[in-house]
Amino acid sequence: LIGSATASLAQGYMLGVYVLGLDVGLGGMAFGALVALCLSAAYAAMGSAWLIYKTEGDLQVKAVRWLRVTLVLTALGMVAVSLATPFASPRIFDKWFLWPQMLYLSPLPILSAL
Repeated sequence: LIGSATASLAQGYMLGVYVLGLDVGLGGMAFGALVALCLSAAYAAMGSAWLIYKTEGDLQVKAVRWLRVTLVLTALGMVAVSLATPFASPRIFDKWFLWPQMLYLSPLPILSAL
């Protein structure tokens, strides 16, 4: 448990810091911590979904509750990274929000929410 939690938290922290251009200031550390928690929640959501598929009874009912909570945190992480990425990198901002790329990329946030 401790090893898995440490690995997922470290992956999330590094992803958050990387998205902000390796910013190690207070803002970068706070964003890294947010992404760390959300990525860990995403891994927990996958585990909960697996338990729902493979078990029945009380454990399955608990896994449904866990999945609902972890999916909210996972969505928060996806939104945070998606909002921060174009503002952390002018190059990505140009790729995402200039015409005609914006036309082609605009359905992606909606599809990933599904």
